[in-house]
Amino acid sequence: MSLRYNREQWAEGPVPIEEGTKHHWIYPETPSFPLREYQFSIAESAIMQNTLVSLPTGLGKTLVAAVVMYNFYNWFPTGKVIFCAPTRPLVTQQIEACYGIMGIPTSDTAEISARTKPESRACLWGERRVFFCTPQSLQKDIAAGRCEARSVVCIILDEAHRAQGDYDYTKVVEQIEESGAKFRVVGLSATPGTSQKAIQEVVQNLRISKIEARTDDDEAIKKYIHKRESEIIQIKQTNAVAKIERLFAGLVNPYFDQLRSRGVSRMLGSYATATDWNVIQAKKEYVSRTNRHDLDHVFGAVRRLIDAKVALRTHGIGVAKRRLQQMQSDASGLLSTIVRKDEFLELWEEIVKATSGSSSQEDVAELKLNNPKLCMLDQILIEHFSRARAANESSRCIVFAVRREPVEMIVSMLSASKPLIRPHKFVGQSTSAARGGSEKDSSDAFEVLAGMKQREQQEALRLFKKGDINVIVCTSIGEEGLGETFYHCATRLQVFPPN
Repeated sequence: MSLRYNREQWAEGPVPIEEGTKHHWIYPETPSFPLREYQFSIAESAIMQNTLVSLPTGLGKTLVAAVVMYNFYNWFPTGKVIFCAPTRPLVTQQIEACYGIMGIPTSDTAEISARTKPESRACLWGERRVFFCTPQSLQKDIAAGRCEARSVVCIILDEAHRAQGDYDYTKVVEQIEESGAKFRVVGLSATPGTSQKAIQEVVQNLRISKIEARTDDDEAIKKYIHKRESEIIQIKQTNAVAKIERLFAGLVNPYFDQLRSRGVSRMLGSYATATDWNVIQAKKEYVSRTNRHDLDHVFGAVRRLIDAKVALRTHGIGVAKRRLQQMQSDASGLLSTIVRKDEFLELWEEIVKATSGSSSQEDVAELKLNNPKLCMLDQILIEHFSRARAANESSRCIVFAVRREPVEMIVSMLSASKPLIRPHKFVGQSTSAARGGSEKDSSDAFEVLAGMKQREQQEALRLFKKGDINVIVCTSIGEEGLGETFYHCATRLQVFPPN
């Protein structure tokens, strides 16, 4: 439907507006997209002013984006409309969604990525009007002069909560603004920030003037939310894990005491609650305050031990065993002394005793031994898919894990129940190769498992939708952005949060 309103508030910019359209905007009204008042209201706001849109997964952020893009495409025949998403699979997903909603001609659209040759990119920027790309590609093309930033009239930023610090979203908005362009900014995010300070930074970096946010509790959207039930399952530690954790405490506490005796910040916390992140922050505070690096070797050793202890509690004895094996392989300096201590040898002996001795991830018995969370997950999914099969129903499940390493473990364990359970991993592209004392990464600092290429991610999603895969085991990438795909066809099981 076409709605009339006053467009005189739009100040004249480098790109001329089509006079015959400037007092109207278009909103889809078809059986495929029945009118939802909250979507209409948010779309109207996003057309009028720079808006941060926050909606729960599956409730129409993409529709809002498509409406805004189409109207700016309609108003400015020589302007550029851009949709940015953090990864190429997300970009591809949005191309299909936006075209299906508003029907922008494919002859006017282009996908820009690192795979597109520079000369082809320059040609596309000169000929097309609607673009789907990652912010990295856009930033490079503006800097290289392939994209004329002054011609941009609208930019949509998916996963807008990333617009903090020097992330590419921030830089892209700055580049377009500095060119003298007059443009609309719309940010999309299911989770705009974990604190008021973080949200304020996103608002400032994206030049947002209005926030349109809805939650599951809002009356306007309750009737559109699928019924969901949550159940928290408390799983007790085994006696073996409890004993191993006591041995860890005996090994680590003397080094905690040494750091505290030297005035290390309270950010270190206590042994019982500390993570490797606490150790990193405590080291930063100590070095900043004293301008000394005399305790670097102690911080490095404590971080490795704490990481192994957290892995024991969160992922089981098998992962903790691999952490200690890494320590033995990497041993130098203070770490070399630690791995020869009686306390370490006693700890190692107890871990070996608690496992079958097999180091193969394919050994299901080894994976489940002394790991009650894996056993419970296996039981839950077998029961779930057995019920679905008995009812002749199709079902999907998602399992979230904190890190990549347990993703591999879970997939290996569940694969033993094929064809009832057909699992597949879903992780990000990057591979963390940091080990030892590197502090560039946080919780993934000791993981060396390979990531998935974009085409592998896309193929996994295709098979999941089709039903050839019925369990996706993923890290946070499954929650961020790709959650729209999962939301409509999956039961969600988050059984591996930190204890």
